Amino acid sequence: MKKKTILLILLATIILIAQSCAFFRKSTMSETPNEGPQDWGEPVTQFAAEQNAAEHNAVASVLLGAHKSSIIGGESWKDPFGIQAGVIVPFLNFSETMSLRAEANISMQGAKWEEYDLEGKTNLLYLNLPVVFRYQHRSNFYGEAGLQPGFLLSAKDKYEGTTDDYLDHMNRFDLSIPIGIGYEFKNNFGVGLRVIPGITDITQDEDEKDVNFVIALRGTYTFKKK
Repeated sequence: MKKKTILLILLATIILIAQSCAFFRKSTMSETPNEGPQDWGEPVTQFAAEQNAAEHNAVASVLLGAHKSSIIGGESWKDPFGIQAGVIVPFLNFSETMSLRAEANISMQGAKWEEYDLEGKTNLLYLNLPVVFRYQHRSNFYGEAGLQPGFLLSAKDKYEGTTDDYLDHMNRFDLSIPIGIGYEFKNNFGVGLRVIPGITDITQDEDEKDVNFVIALRGTYTFKKK
């Protein structure tokens, strides 16, 4: 897939998430009974101010998640479970609801495989550095999308009690598109679901293109300024 096509897909995804959240916000406010400006306007304004203050007071978040990772391309790849852990930093706030976030996480990925009568597992360890655009509704639900560069730190092939270094057969750089939804609780905890399809070939096999695909359930805790 060409780079221009990838960027267009990413841009369309971000616009779709933003427009969907804006529509949800508009429809929610339109259902609120209009009992006069002082009946509902003041609480909404106060709530928005609190959300804005909480957003700007956020210093960083730590994350821990479990995911189902797979490699799409080869017919023999199977899906194992893995974990990821890292930190998230909101480094640019466009408004009360929109921000740009940088993240660094260590992700245990890979896949099980079968070849003739032989079964094994390829364990991949990535350092991922996603940057995502987030739209967070005043109800604390959010949608996000972005780009995720990944760097392969380790690749091990395990079969029949043997472990081989598989790094020389893999491409060190990976690029994916993280797309997610989630909810931020008032006690600084959060939960999110993120789908991360890869778009670059991770192996050096010229006959087939193999890409990462991860579905992650992530928990976060946000540290804020006092």
